[in-house]
Amino acid sequence: MVSVAEKASGLANEVIGKAKQGIGSAVGSDKLKEEGIAQELKGHAQQAIGDVKAVLETVGEGVAAADRESEVRERAYRIWQGEGSPHGRDHDHWYRAEREVGEEAG
Repeated sequence: MVSVAEKASGLANEVIGKAKQGIGSAVGSDKLKEEGIAQELKGHAQQAIGDVKAVLETVGEGVAAADRESEVRERAYRIWQGEGSPHGRDHDHWYRAEREVGEEAG
């Protein structure tokens, strides 16, 4: 899960950035405060990127599942036709198609 690592890294940068800002304020260092702000913003960006990656991973999984279901449906239909289009065997054909598609996927 790339998105989790990205989000964790972003959170770490936010915490470090806030710490730098606090230390910069305490010691009167504008440079350290600016570095802290930049690092905190980088952390926000990393977390946003992690969120986007998580959405894309989820969408990709959904597309793969839809593709697999379509393949199973087509296979079950061919099995049904190959057996002479019998009534009442739809579950048998579906399960057989799922098994065959799964075996081919490895």
